Amino acid sequence: MNTEQNSHVEVTHAAKNFTVIRPNEAIETLINHLSPLGSVEYFRSGQRVPMVYKGEKVIYVLLKGYLSYYNGENDRVLGYVYPPSLIGVIEMFSSVAVGYVRVEEEAKLICVKQTVLTQLLDTNPNLWTPLAQFMSYVVLRVLHREAMLQVKDSYTIIRNLLSDLASQPPEVRSSVTASRFILERAMIARSTVMSILSQLQRGGFITLEKGLLVAMRVLPEKF
Repeated sequence: MNTEQNSHVEVTHAAKNFTVIRPNEAIETLINHLSPLGSVEYFRSGQRVPMVYKGEKVIYVLLKGYLSYYNGENDRVLGYVYPPSLIGVIEMFSSVAVGYVRVEEEAKLICVKQTVLTQLLDTNPNLWTPLAQFMSYVVLRVLHREAMLQVKDSYTIIRNLLSDLASQPPEVRSSVTASRFILERAMIARSTVMSILSQLQRGGFITLEKGLLVAMRVLPEKF
């Protein structure tokens, strides 16, 4: 995809230029330790990923495909998860689940039980550091999303979400339309979203092919 933007997401908000950097080294360390301790599971597109197995909480190592994390109260997308990554770590240490995970593209995961993770951390206390780094990343991603949506006008929200979409990996950008990406995250009328996308395309700021975002210039602050 062609883009003139920074590889990190730019947010028009009081927290302007707020970036979230993925802790790749920490994720790799955790995956290397967890992968031999679980069982391989395959999920089809559209399936929900259960976070409890035989009465016990589990986490997953995502090796292939990608997933969406949904708010359980309003079914709004909180974010995508793409490999390599971990799923369910935050819920592992909480008594409350705020959402659910759905498969967007056929996925291969490794399922690890809570007791296994606990034993691993007990015997390898050095793993708490990369685990904390990953958990901080997850929390910051949620805060980042809220920053994008806590603005007053629809155009700025759409602008921020297009920037977010542009920063997603190819497997996400090639399978979700720009309008769907926005509508799943923001309470904006579909007609408004389609109108603004159409105007941006006519103005040469974005290029859409079958609804997919394939190119984007720096978007205007106001429109």
